[in-house]
Amino acid sequence: MAIIRSFKPAAILSVVALVSVATACSAGSQSAGSDIKAVDCDVSGAGNVKVSLLSYNSSATDPFSNALVKSCSKDGVEVKHAPIDFAGQYQKTATTLAGGQGTYDIIGMYSGAVPGYASTEKLMPLGDLFDKYADEYGLDELDPIMLEGMSYDGELYALPTMSNVMTLVYREDVFEELDLEPPTTYDEMVTAAEKIQDAGEIKSPLALPLADNSSTMFEQLLRAQGGGYLDPKTKKPALDTPEAKTALQTLADLRPLMDPEVAAFDQPRVQQQLMNGKAAMAIMYSGRMADLSNPKLTPYAENFAFAAPPALEKGGPIASTVSVDGWSIPANTDIDADLLFRMMAASVSAEASSQAVPAAFPAREGIATEENTRYAAAVQEALAGGAATPPMETWLGNMQNATSPLLLQAIIGQTSVDEALAASTASAEKALTD
Repeated sequence: MAIIRSFKPAAILSVVALVSVATACSAGSQSAGSDIKAVDCDVSGAGNVKVSLLSYNSSATDPFSNALVKSCSKDGVEVKHAPIDFAGQYQKTATTLAGGQGTYDIIGMYSGAVPGYASTEKLMPLGDLFDKYADEYGLDELDPIMLEGMSYDGELYALPTMSNVMTLVYREDVFEELDLEPPTTYDEMVTAAEKIQDAGEIKSPLALPLADNSSTMFEQLLRAQGGGYLDPKTKKPALDTPEAKTALQTLADLRPLMDPEVAAFDQPRVQQQLMNGKAAMAIMYSGRMADLSNPKLTPYAENFAFAAPPALEKGGPIASTVSVDGWSIPANTDIDADLLFRMMAASVSAEASSQAVPAAFPAREGIATEENTRYAAAVQEALAGGAATPPMETWLGNMQNATSPLLLQAIIGQTSVDEALAASTASAEKALTD
């Protein structure tokens, strides 16, 4: 299967920076997805086989993991899957792929990690198996953007299960009370947040996951201006440009509207600010949205509304990023890849994917709709408006990992924007050569 569709850059760290974008993958489950029912899974001819599945637990990922375990554990096949958080998966993934004989046979993968593992031949290419089973499992119904997010150098390395898209969430009741509209630009977001702040009930109305996504937020704004981390002509960092200064200054200007401890806010912390009524607006990955809609978790569940993230300028591209989750087959497994692929394909079937909503936004097109997923329209609007998968290159993670703490210092006011960009340029240049 040759992946030749074009795609735009976005910001997700590669294998060297897995931990710092853990919450892009919705780490931290509020729902186990234990009510998932078994779907058709063809394990014929396998004999007695034990398959070890490595996948972190979250309300968005659990439906796919549970579908695979429940559906394919039969006829001599036993699928083993132990609960684990993302940090644990990160460590175990690196360990099992480093050796000649791995511990796991199917590994949860996401777009930012694919380049590092694929370029070092740690993952099996799946293109031939995709073509072989495309008709039987309806794999052509998987979103092309999400297939791109699981590909490297024209080859597919993981079968996508779902996407996480940077999305705007806001308190509709607060907006209506103050006669506000959901912001479509960053200037409008500032104006809305200032009015909420002036009303006196919510002191820090805006929350952003800067602890683990500062470079992602920065890159989104770069991309919205047609820029990026790397100059495509010189192959050098492009962080000393007017676009870079605008991007970082835009984030720094949000500081008075956020909690003084925002530098420590990862996505779970942002989610809690919203659930506790301490924030009225946030930009975060869509995998967190289903929990916000759960009245058992927050008294404001019915008050949250969703929209595409704002653009820098009216009518311009929105600033948003797509992170894709999926299943990969490690190169060092000794179990038949054909069997493993059939099991993976079963877990992303139309029936299995339908059971994953609204907790997840499945890779299969047409499954998540406005009728069954409250945030679906916002995600679709973001995808149509400029949200994109990352450039599948190994250098991106190195550069973002090097620059993220420097960018954050400017956002929280510890250094100036110019100082941060100068330091980031030097760090990015070193990261390119390391």
